[in-house]
Formats: sequence, structure tokens, C-alpha cells
Amino acid sequence: MFKRTPLTAIAGMPATRFDQDQRRGKLPRLDGTGKRTYTMRDAFRLRCYWQAADATDLDSAKLLSDRALEALRPLDPFTWTDGVELHVALIRYDWPDALEGWDCRHVIAGRWEDLRALAKAHVASVDPSARLVSVIAFSATAIANHVWRAARELGLSETESVPGIPEDLTGFPEWFREAEVERRTLAATWSDASDEGRA
Repeated sequence: MFKRTPLTAIAGMPATRFDQDQRRGKLPRLDGTGKRTYTMRDAFRLRCYWQAADATDLDSAKLLSDRALEALRPLDPFTWTDGVELHVALIRYDWPDALEGWDCRHVIAGRWEDLRALAKAHVASVDPSARLVSVIAFSATAIANHVWRAARELGLSETESVPGIPEDLTGFPEWFREAEVERRTLAATWSDASDEGRA
């Protein structure tokens, strides 16, 4: 846990801009406690927001950063993925029959090669008449790496551990399950070979 000044430093966002956007109600949802202490996931959300703000309007940047971690689940941007890069993306779509006030935006996440199919699948699930308009994507892995390195430089990297991978891989993407099962098999084989060598 850390305060606002390290939070903005880790996210690479000027503190003055943080204060300004906070007053305007544009900042992403942060899990900071009543004492205004923040987590690495808050830093991830803020970095995501700050990057997205360069490519889209602030409301859309806020939406993307608010929903990024949820869209990635059960994966986590800080989890080791053996070099596979994770992305989060904001999609916009046109729906002529949308109810008044309907927000034709949605956040998706996955590997780069999965984003197109995920975007099309979501739009198709809304209504056959809906049409995909745009996809703005950012590397969640690069954002997490930036945040982790910046925290480490400030001596804060040990404040939170990288989340572990559960034994039960139900709900994880197929590509991740396959790689994780292979890794676990290799680790078990290595461990058995080591045990035999000691016998």
C-alpha cells in the first residue's frame, strides 16, 4: 500500500493532472482506503487510464480502466504468462435499435489474436443489427510491467506479491490452461528426476 504521490509516480501521471481529473470525476475507480492508500492494481488502473486518455475521450479512458481487470479475469496482468502478452480493448459499436441511454461501448481482454473475435462476438450478442465501429487496444502486460518496474525503483515492489495460479484452472482460456498444464508436468518431471538423483 502506498500514498498518492507514489501512486502517480508509478503510473507516470503528473500529480497536478491527477488532482484535476479527480475534481472533475474523471479518474478511474481506485480501491484506496479511507486513508487514501493505494495498491498495485490501483496503479495499473491509473496507468491504463493515463495511456488511454491519449487515444480517446476521458470518459472512455475511465470506462476502459475501470473494467480492464474484470475483463482480464481469471487472468491477472501481473501473473506470469510465459511471454504471452495480454491486451485490454475498448470497443464501440453502432446499434440502430438501442434503447435511449444505451452505452454502445464494451471492454474486452485477451491475447492480441483473440481481440477481433471477442469484439465481434460481443457485438453479435447485443443484436443482429449492431455493427462494430472501432477497437482501441492497449497492452495490459506492458502496463503491468511499467507499473511493477516503477514501483520497484521506488522500493515498493515488495508491498504486494504476484497473484498465484489456482490448482483448478476452470474458467481460464484454453491457451493458458494448456501452457500451465505443460509447465506443471515439466515441473513435476523435473522434481521427480531431482528426487531420483538424490536417492
